Amino acid sequence: MSAVVSRRRSVAGVSITNQQFLNTMFNDMPDCVAAMTCSFSGDPFDDSGDRKFKWHAKPWRPGTATLHLRSTTNNYVCISNFTPDPDTGQWRRRKAQFSRMHALMLDDIGTKIAKNKIRLPLSALIETSPGNFQGWHFLAKSPGSCDFATADATLKAMIASKLTADGADPGMNGVTRVGRLPVGVNGKEKYVRQLGHPFQCRAVAWNPERRYSIEDIVKAYKLNINAHTHTRTSGSYSPSGARNRLPRGEATKRVNEFERMMKRLADGGLYLASRGAWHDIICPWVDEHTDAKVGGSALYIPAASNDWLGGFKCHHGHCEHRTVGDVYRFTHLLAQGAA
Repeated sequence: MSAVVSRRRSVAGVSITNQQFLNTMFNDMPDCVAAMTCSFSGDPFDDSGDRKFKWHAKPWRPGTATLHLRSTTNNYVCISNFTPDPDTGQWRRRKAQFSRMHALMLDDIGTKIAKNKIRLPLSALIETSPGNFQGWHFLAKSPGSCDFATADATLKAMIASKLTADGADPGMNGVTRVGRLPVGVNGKEKYVRQLGHPFQCRAVAWNPERRYSIEDIVKAYKLNINAHTHTRTSGSYSPSGARNRLPRGEATKRVNEFERMMKRLADGGLYLASRGAWHDIICPWVDEHTDAKVGGSALYIPAASNDWLGGFKCHHGHCEHRTVGDVYRFTHLLAQGAA
């Protein structure tokens, strides 16, 4: 434990509150949107490594108190802001409600990502576990930060370039990504055993005047976002499209159902990785493939071009006739324990 403590004390801390952090990161939000925060006690994961806590998002706006983000809880903020659901008025951390990305967060600096990979001076650096840091690039408003396809592709390109870690939960990729706030704890049990108490997060660098455009990020990190951007003709994701062509609330309902399907696949160990608008999965019918290979199967996110139902493609001949509807039915049976 002494090595952990000495390593932590080797970097001086900075006094910054969660209120200051949020007010600065979201300093120019219009009245019609909100940031999304989350707070809970204890270990976020169970013994098997699965998340114990569901994301219960709480909308936040500049100037609002942060009493729910206590120093004794795990405290998170999403890198983007969101509009309320036009049908229900609910604030949700959903791609369909994306408005603008306000920061790009580099995870696991010092353990999985070398510090020399950081090509732009950070706006903030937060120690989130012993010797492990999250680095923040605050974003200035630009066409790219307000465009879902560009913002999401930038994050996917960062992951593909191994500049930020990719979680197993597909909902934690891209514009819905979250990071820890400077005041709060990392309640993982391994740190409690190691230190005798939850790890206390803290800011070790604070330079909020540093703001970048998406274009600055792409240029500095030499990202190929074209590989993760899909044009309208290929069924690109458009959060506001097609609502007028569907009954009230139906587009949001379909997006939510697709995300539930993705979560069931991830829980069942069938989710592999994301490629922009595509999500690679292990085919539910892999046992029927002649060569039994797991590659070559993917789901496409809900879009205006597919009536917000999503899509499915498997390159194995045995699955030529199968559609995203078959995957929905499979995951429904999976949730019931019948698959």
